[in-house]
Amino acid sequence: EHSVDSQGYLCGDFHIHTNRSPDSRDSARYKLASAAADGLEIAVRSEHEYVAEFAPLVQEMGIDRWVYGLTSLELTTFVWGHFGVFPLQVNPMQPNGGAVNWAGRLPPAVFAEVRARPEAPAIVVNHPRTAGLGFGYVTVAGYNPATGMAERPEYWDDRLSTFEFFNDSTFEQNPENVRDWYSFLGRGRRVFAVGSSDSHTVSAGSPVGYPRTCLYLGTDTPAMATPNGIRDAVASGRSTVSGGVYLDVAASPGAGGMATAGPGQELMGAGAEARIRLRVQAAPWVTATRAEVIVDGMARQTITLDNTTRDPMNPVIRLQRDVMVPVAAGGSWVIVAVHGGELVPVFPRRNAFGVSNPIFLRR
Repeated sequence: EHSVDSQGYLCGDFHIHTNRSPDSRDSARYKLASAAADGLEIAVRSEHEYVAEFAPLVQEMGIDRWVYGLTSLELTTFVWGHFGVFPLQVNPMQPNGGAVNWAGRLPPAVFAEVRARPEAPAIVVNHPRTAGLGFGYVTVAGYNPATGMAERPEYWDDRLSTFEFFNDSTFEQNPENVRDWYSFLGRGRRVFAVGSSDSHTVSAGSPVGYPRTCLYLGTDTPAMATPNGIRDAVASGRSTVSGGVYLDVAASPGAGGMATAGPGQELMGAGAEARIRLRVQAAPWVTATRAEVIVDGMARQTITLDNTTRDPMNPVIRLQRDVMVPVAAGGSWVIVAVHGGELVPVFPRRNAFGVSNPIFLRR
């Protein structure tokens, strides 16, 4: 039973491997069955160095009512990182369905080639701080969040604006990634977060859909999604990340007014204080413990979530509250993070959490 109200949003996992990748044992059919059973609405096939489709199999399995299959590529360099590239079309005339040739080339040149493709795909920096085997682009480039500079500037591309800060992990488990995110935002870069599973083998403890990125697409029907609509919602930060906790966050002027802005958007005329309208939802079996309202990298309010904050008429709603936050003279940004307990029995050894993408506030 779908107990959480997510009207207008569809939730996707942008990093799903099948046995087309050499390090996964799961068939595409098995991965799609897992996605559909767990209520994941957008399943993105992300194979190492191979462009392959989910969509035909979604139709064959008869699950198009519940799942939209999107084609992507995990651009898997052995030197300077891994990257999600979507949407893509399979090109059977090209090696590996049209995978990108990265060998012997610097990242900016490869990224420019990707952006010039007919699909105009988005680029997501996957697991940006993972060490070893060139897995982490931010690590390899030597980005210093204190200075905002890269030790290897020839590797760095300031146009990258979407990062998989949450790879099978929570907000609290990613202090380095969160620090980088704050560093980008504090320097005026509009950088947005994606949460994905990086699922390889489900039976080995690598589930599909934890966490997932919930996109504002204006529909609750997966079949109404489009590749370009998904791309644009991800690239513009019109999304939140859900690890069992679903967030609705909006900002409005503190002195009153009709203007509102959601994640990825800018609120003009916010005043010296802005009003953050916050609703936290989670299925009844999920434990959510506290919410943080973070302004310019500082937690301005921490709210304990318990029976006193639940809606007595609807226990799925764990918190519904307006919070006032300061707006700096030069503008501010605000995100909301919610923390929780273990997601047993569905996702053992993984904790509930949710985080919004930033809303930008201007006085």
